[in-house]
Amino acid sequence: MAGATAPNIRKANMAEDLGKLLLRNFCAIATISNSDDFGIDAIATLLEIDSTNSLRELANKTFGIQFKAKSVRKIEFEKKISV
Repeated sequence: MAGATAPNIRKANMAEDLGKLLLRNFCAIATISNSDDFGIDAIATLLEIDSTNSLRELANKTFGIQFKAKSVRKIEFEKKISV
């Protein structure tokens, strides 16, 4: 039926939107469209304030993000990185 969607897809879309909104405080976000989605929902780049010009933010590290609708209390990382 046109105009219909599954409840789990709607919840996933809301979780994705919330995640992007929260990350926008300190990241530049590039959204991946649903038709191009291959497991990464967005590309994020950490931003830092330029030490020579406080009106400018500089791109730092870039990473892919996959949002999930289910709550997770523990996150395990594959490797430790130094920032």
